[in-house]
Amino acid sequence: MAEIKSFLTENKVFVTVGSACFLAFSFLLYTYAPRDGHYEVDSSAYERVAHEFVKTGSIQEPDRTSPIHTQGYHFFLGMIYLILGTDLWKVISIQVLLALLSIFLTAQTAFLLCGVACARIVFVLGLMSGAFFVYPQFILAETLLLFLVTLFFERCAQFYCTKKRTYLMQAGFMLGLSVIVKPTALFFPLGLAVCFFALSRFVTLSVGWSDYAYFCAAFYAPIVWYVIRNGLIFGFYRISFLAEGGLYHWFHAVILAQLQNEPVLKVLSDLGKMGDTHYTTFQQEYWAPLKTAFFTTCLAHPFVVLKLYLQNISKTFFGLYSVQLQLLFDPNMRGNVVPFHEIQGGFIGQLYNYFAWAFRNPYVGSLMLFEAVMNGFKWFLGAWGIVSWYQKKSYELLVFFFCVIGCFSAVTGFYGAGRYRILFEPLLLILAAQGILNLYKIYKKR
Repeated sequence: MAEIKSFLTENKVFVTVGSACFLAFSFLLYTYAPRDGHYEVDSSAYERVAHEFVKTGSIQEPDRTSPIHTQGYHFFLGMIYLILGTDLWKVISIQVLLALLSIFLTAQTAFLLCGVACARIVFVLGLMSGAFFVYPQFILAETLLLFLVTLFFERCAQFYCTKKRTYLMQAGFMLGLSVIVKPTALFFPLGLAVCFFALSRFVTLSVGWSDYAYFCAAFYAPIVWYVIRNGLIFGFYRISFLAEGGLYHWFHAVILAQLQNEPVLKVLSDLGKMGDTHYTTFQQEYWAPLKTAFFTTCLAHPFVVLKLYLQNISKTFFGLYSVQLQLLFDPNMRGNVVPFHEIQGGFIGQLYNYFAWAFRNPYVGSLMLFEAVMNGFKWFLGAWGIVSWYQKKSYELLVFFFCVIGCFSAVTGFYGAGRYRILFEPLLLILAAQGILNLYKIYKKR
């Protein structure tokens, strides 16, 4: 991409040294972690479909049942297996390179929006962010998703600077592809329309509704194709049934566990028996009893539901990426990570017990402590970055960033985790870098 060279050309030595450090650290992580550590709970489903693709050319389960997840990452993994073979190191290597490309794209976005100084800071912050160096080590969809989203941000920045609709449509198409990997951004166009309509009441926008129409056309093109494909193969015209499982089963179980003071797994088992067994989990009718029970609970206990919803979003905002390294070096702990909110005691006691658990592995514990401190600084500096853009009257950028962060975090209120923050981590890094520059300017004026 010629546009990326505009940042790289001015910082060849800087970028080369940083990239070498990133690749070396990634190599060390892969070398010293046990092979089983690279597999998470969801990895088996990805691998199963990928192997089936190599054998038959079909992206579906071996028993031909309908998928509950979108299958973009299954296809990505299957193509690697088909072309390069099924060696784990080949998948991890490609994901590490995609993560490095994602850092470049984030830095390029900062370069276009804020200048070279901000881009250099973003590049350094990206190299240190667990969003980029932790998840490539796992057979998980996060790295591919992060690459598509950062490409979306970079194309949006190109459009913002040039107002060429080609870039805008490329941005929409990349975000649409990300929905086929994970449907987090499915309702983003709606949020974008609401935010910019509200902003247009107060300021004159540099974009119009015709631009929005072009964006939506490109965004929905791959999604419509995927829905039609599901209809022809599986008989249902929709993205997936992940929302039903997450909302009516998992989130409802968390609510009931809180209300009844029972283990979540027991409540999950009980709720699983409520589905209409005349249908499969891939049919709307199966979920009807669970849906009715869920909304009955929500209406009876709205404040408990709101509390748990906000608690899940707080996990997304403040959760640590490096906690995943506990699983990388200790595969037996898969599914048994200790959530901070479930530790008993006051806040100080929770912190102490959480890091006591983390430092069972001193190296991982040290990284988790470093990330926790860096997260605090990142949010503080991000607030200063917002102040800086507000002072510059960069209202469109602020609203766009707010819309992305708001839409991508709101959908995690039903199941929160730090790894879901990777979708807007690049924007947080840009805001933090802008905050650093803003504070530096204040310091220089004294």
